[in-house]
Amino acid sequence: MLITGIIGSLIGSSLGMIAGWNAFRPNTDG
Repeated sequence: MLITGIIGSLIGSSLGMIAGWNAFRPNTDG
């Protein structure tokens, strides 16, 4: 379905951005 495709693309892009941030700067909590 179209909605499923849109949601899938949004999730994929969001995961890509998160992975990019994690790769860009070291994960330092606290």
